[in-house]
Amino acid sequence: MADEEEQLRTTLARLLRQLRSDAGITGVAAGERAGISQPMVSRWERGRNAPDPAQAQSYAAALGADPETQAEVARLASELDAVREQNIPSRLVLSRGAADFQRRMGRLEEGSQHIRTFTPTVVPGLLQTEEYARAVFGAGGLITGRDLDDAVEARMERQLLLRGDQRRFTLLVSEGALRWVALSPEVMVRQLDRISEVAKLPHVSVGVIDWTTPSTVFPMHGWDLYDDRAAVVGTETATALITDRRDLEQYEKLFVDLATLASTGTELSRSLDRIRADYSALTRR
Repeated sequence: MADEEEQLRTTLARLLRQLRSDAGITGVAAGERAGISQPMVSRWERGRNAPDPAQAQSYAAALGADPETQAEVARLASELDAVREQNIPSRLVLSRGAADFQRRMGRLEEGSQHIRTFTPTVVPGLLQTEEYARAVFGAGGLITGRDLDDAVEARMERQLLLRGDQRRFTLLVSEGALRWVALSPEVMVRQLDRISEVAKLPHVSVGVIDWTTPSTVFPMHGWDLYDDRAAVVGTETATALITDRRDLEQYEKLFVDLATLASTGTELSRSLDRIRADYSALTRR
């Protein structure tokens, strides 16, 4: 599977390079025509990132490719999406671009009707402010410069789905994650305000599991559920796409158990206000 993915990625990159060469233009000019950045053109042509099928076809059209060639690049991009590894080492995510991975997750969200997320240690990505997301992606200095900017931008683009009402979102987070101070108390005050704002949307349910809530549930990591067809589980060293029915049922049951522990509605507002007040007190010291 990995060999097939690499072959498709190389073939697509070579074809994209050839299209630009045939057009007789620079990477900067190609990006301007297609409405993307020159660094993104470069990453596509080197196989570091890969466009999704719609992006690939649009790019080929912008460079003047005929309909048959447009269809070919879209086909290659579609096949590449289909064969990408189900267990993705973090070093692979970093080498190919965190922004690319964020866009893959965005496409998974776009194709779902109900997105459910549980995070025990960080604020869910769909709720993160830009400065919080930058702190998360920049941790350890593994992602820097333009790659960091692209990753943050891609995460913010994913949040645009929250503005529509075609999907439902259920986002659970532990109080411990909200108590983990990202950068400064001021950053966390703004982050809590963002969560409060999103929680008011009618198609979004946000829940916080207060630290005082007794529990017999002990999740070892966070995960995202996309309808009843897939789960994405992230750890420090890898990200797994899970589609096995038995595994999905286990994650769905655990999510239901956690949801019963979470504060929502008026109780959620009280919890967020309480945590926010603690951070606000710290900012006055």
